[in-house]
Amino acid sequence: MDTNSVVAIARQELTISLRSRWLIGFAAVFGVLSLAISYFGTVTAGAAGFQGFERTAASLLSLVLYLVPLLGLMLGTLSISRDRGANELLFSQPINRADILYGHLAGLFTAMSTAMCAGFAVAAAVILAQLGPEGLVRFAGLVALAFVLAGVFLSIGAVCGLLSESRTRALGVALCVWFFFVMFYDLAVIGLAFVFRERTANVLIFVSLFGNPVDLARVSSLLTLSDPSIFGAAGAALLKVFGGLTYSYVTLALALATWLITPVAVAVRILKRIDL
Repeated sequence: MDTNSVVAIARQELTISLRSRWLIGFAAVFGVLSLAISYFGTVTAGAAGFQGFERTAASLLSLVLYLVPLLGLMLGTLSISRDRGANELLFSQPINRADILYGHLAGLFTAMSTAMCAGFAVAAAVILAQLGPEGLVRFAGLVALAFVLAGVFLSIGAVCGLLSESRTRALGVALCVWFFFVMFYDLAVIGLAFVFRERTANVLIFVSLFGNPVDLARVSSLLTLSDPSIFGAAGAALLKVFGGLTYSYVTLALALATWLITPVAVAVRILKRIDL
């Protein structure tokens, strides 16, 4: 790998991405929603007001699980495409194709992380001023998981872009992938679980956890909370199998790392074989 080429491409991609209306809009919306959730997170309990970092992290989890995969897929698909007009000049240069892909992904990840940091920082600054730093570590854990999720879906978006003939088709595929992982996957697993006997259904639910990076991120976040009732079936099974939080965290981290590395390796393989 040529580090200089990767860094140069990453800088170019970062500059272009930071000027994107998609990314600027995402940062603004994410910041507003983060602030609103931190204030109105307990409104269903008959109270309103800024929550501490712990409650805000739990309230923001759903926002992260819905928006971050969607933006990651969109950015990855739009930037890394086999459309001849999109990257024709760049791919004509004497640079390894894998280095071009790494540079694109690094630049996109930096841009997306910057946008998310801006959004999280709005809520964090207000909570810090109003209530102090208690629970900040848990909030930082949610931010770290959001970064990992962004990297996973950026790499999946790259695969979607490289497998499609045009950007329009690639965007359609990316939306289908988002719907599958965020909406359909859990419903399908629950439906299948009702078909089998209890023991088989429990095994299915446990194994299914590792087939969805969104579920992995969700369980990783929920395991940091103290109430076992909110872990869900997959989280409870994880704790039972591995016998505690430490081994569960290690297992989840390895699974997320696999989801991060595998799509990148697949994208490199596709990129080396296709005619651009």
